[in-house]
Amino acid sequence: MGKQKEIWTTVDVLEDGTWPLVEVGFIDNLAEEHNAFFLIDTGAQGNSLYANMALLLGKQCWTDEEKVTVYTFVDNKEDLDVVNFSFAFGGVQFHEEFLISTHTHQKYVEGIPIIGVLGTDFLESHELILDFSDYTLYSSNKVFAFPKKEGKDYSFSINESLDLYGMPMICLNGDEKLRAVVDTGCCGNNIASGAEENSNLSFNYQDSRSVIISDHFRNLISVKTAEVDFKLEFSLESGNHLISPFRETFNVIEREHLFQQSSCESDDIKDSVKIVALLGMPFIANQGWALDYAQKIIYKRKSAR
Repeated sequence: MGKQKEIWTTVDVLEDGTWPLVEVGFIDNLAEEHNAFFLIDTGAQGNSLYANMALLLGKQCWTDEEKVTVYTFVDNKEDLDVVNFSFAFGGVQFHEEFLISTHTHQKYVEGIPIIGVLGTDFLESHELILDFSDYTLYSSNKVFAFPKKEGKDYSFSINESLDLYGMPMICLNGDEKLRAVVDTGCCGNNIASGAEENSNLSFNYQDSRSVIISDHFRNLISVKTAEVDFKLEFSLESGNHLISPFRETFNVIEREHLFQQSSCESDDIKDSVKIVALLGMPFIANQGWALDYAQKIIYKRKSAR
């Protein structure tokens, strides 16, 4: 097996600080070149393309696989086609499988469209590091002369959650009943109301008004917002542990849990785990975390000296 190719590129974000984006190039079925953005979504296990891309790709990209059923945390489901799609960024050509979403996404960045999602399977299979200390996406074997990459202040492991459930997870307050997905595809933080009822989390509702949020399938739901106090436990380089308190604003979804994530090895509901929260953007970026899919850890780099 040959040496893995080195990958390096910068990551853009929308003006409001949400959604990490990577710019790619691809050739359509008429041999015309295009530039586009993918959303890097650590809360999605697989890749997906928005429906308007189907017209550019042509039917020759469709696979013979049966449709795949996907679910959202508001209990909607869709049966999606599977396509093969080739694109390039960071000096490397990729050929990946994508689900075709049934809706059309209309967001553009400086005239360049956002055409779909690169999920956790892609990041893990290519051992990529999504680093919010300097907004870069690169492969683990890339050696930098400049800027210098400092060591880690602290880290926490996502090895078990990636291996078992295909998503990066962390437990709020160290409680396995309070599993949260670290989700760069989520524009804010979401939490199930059941997390307040079944734990010692403190919810401080900001007012009686509701706000409207949209999931990835553009389903609009009305929610209330609350400040939630929670703690995260990190490992230090010294081998000691650090417990840090946080207070963040969450959209509170009226549910016992947001969704259940099945095991990668089994479709049996008994092997799934309940997800009660999503830690989204810009919280992740504000922490300056690096999501390392080679070592299967999330860490914060030491401040430059």
